[in-house]
Amino acid sequence: MQTSLTHSCPFVAGPMITDPHLFVGRKNELRILAGRMSGAQPTSLNVVGERRMGKSSLLYHFFQTWEHRVSSPNRFVVVYLDLQAKTPSSEAAFFQALGRALARQQTIQRVEPLRRTLLAPPRTSQGFVDLLEQCTNHVLLPVFCLDEFEVLLKNSEQFTDCFFDQLRGCMNAGHLMFILSSRRPLDVYAGEQNLTSAFFNLGHVVELGEFSEEEADELVCLPVDGEPALDAEERQLARQWGGRHPYLLQLAGLSLWEARQAGKSTRRAKGEFERQRRRFVTKRAKRASSGKSYLSAAFWDFPCWLGGKPIWLGGLLSDIGKWLTGTIIIGLFIGLLFDLKEAGVVYTLLLNAFNYFKQVL
Repeated sequence: MQTSLTHSCPFVAGPMITDPHLFVGRKNELRILAGRMSGAQPTSLNVVGERRMGKSSLLYHFFQTWEHRVSSPNRFVVVYLDLQAKTPSSEAAFFQALGRALARQQTIQRVEPLRRTLLAPPRTSQGFVDLLEQCTNHVLLPVFCLDEFEVLLKNSEQFTDCFFDQLRGCMNAGHLMFILSSRRPLDVYAGEQNLTSAFFNLGHVVELGEFSEEEADELVCLPVDGEPALDAEERQLARQWGGRHPYLLQLAGLSLWEARQAGKSTRRAKGEFERQRRRFVTKRAKRASSGKSYLSAAFWDFPCWLGGKPIWLGGLLSDIGKWLTGTIIIGLFIGLLFDLKEAGVVYTLLLNAFNYFKQVL
């Protein structure tokens, strides 16, 4: 079972998974993508998930395997683009990037008019529309898998409502389909940038969460030469450490694998796993709080916190008042049992105490 070939480790912690044999899980999500694509009316989708949840790997794996998932694959041409790796700086750059990605596909290369058109990729929305209409004439539907699509919305000066309305028009005409990934739903980003285009009313949102139990078990059983890369004890540890989180499971498997290759104990593997896990959790926390500033803390968070204190103080005063009132009643009852005169004394003392606390608080 042990091997010195560390490069054959099947666990990938961090980078996008590009080897289709190492991709596990997400069967339901892949069915949804294929179903929306091959339906009577193709519907664009927004794949949403936190960092390290596997959005890029899912989009790229679909790009690699879509021909085996849809009926009549000759009707489609699918491309994948990572917009984070090379963010288009303008509309012209965006249309050119999509045109070049189409030109690389064999389906396009086999259609001579399309191949000639894409020798000079479109630079304008009208040029892009003309290209899409040519695809429609040849019974081809371009499907664009665009990863980290939210980067476009950070440049609202270039990518305006007009730009997104043009894309929406292409979608409505049935000339293309988008599969777009983002960390949050695109309409949330649009609201933050005051964008109102109907483009952001995408037909379907696919939310990526943690793996199911079966998917997590499948991941820790990834094989090398037909046998699980981890032994039974290591697989159990990987499940304990990583839970059902895709990245943490990969990290646990990688840590255990590398420790065994180096002749180290599982305790050392756990130490390395914890170091990397803390980095991941810290980065995620920083990203979650990156939108908050000192000004927002001073003028929103602190006043909100302070505003809650009177409610707490009011509750305290109410409790003290109830306690004193109850104590007076008990004191009077005790006094009545023994002596009415003593009851009057107890009542006077407790009433004075109540008035004192009332004035102080």
